[in-house]
Amino acid sequence: MKMTEIKKCSLQQQQEETENTQPQNSASASDKESEKEPRRIYDFELKLAAVTDFLEGGLTRREVVERYDIASISTFKKWLIAYRREGEQALAQKTCGRPVGAYGKNVMPADLFTLEHFLVQAENDRLVRKLKGHSTTER
Repeated sequence: MKMTEIKKCSLQQQQEETENTQPQNSASASDKESEKEPRRIYDFELKLAAVTDFLEGGLTRREVVERYDIASISTFKKWLIAYRREGEQALAQKTCGRPVGAYGKNVMPADLFTLEHFLVQAENDRLVRKLKGHSTTER
C-alpha cells in the first residue's frame, strides 16, 4: 500500500466518523459503554510508514499520530519501542488466541471414534497385562 493510499484511507475514515457522530446530551453511563469504539487494528504498512516518518521524516509523535489517525500516542510509542528492539518484523500482525484445530475444534467425528477406539484398546491391553501379572504371582 502506497503512502497516498494510506492517507486517503485515513481521510475517508475520519470523514465517515465525523458524519456518523451525533451529539447525545442525555446518555447514561451504560449507553456510553455500549457505544465504545471497537479496538482498532492497524496493518503492517501503516505502522511502518508511521515509524519511518517519525525516524527519518522529522515529524513529531503528535504529528505522526494525527497524520495516520492512530488512536493514541502511547500506541505509537509501543510501535517505536518494538521497531527499535526487533526491526520491521515487530510491526507485523501477530496471531493470537487458540490455534485452529486445537483441543478438538474442527475434529471430524470419525477421528473422534478412532481416538476413542484407540484409548479403549490401550486400556484393555493394560488391564490384561495387570491380570496376567497377578495370576502368575499368586501361584
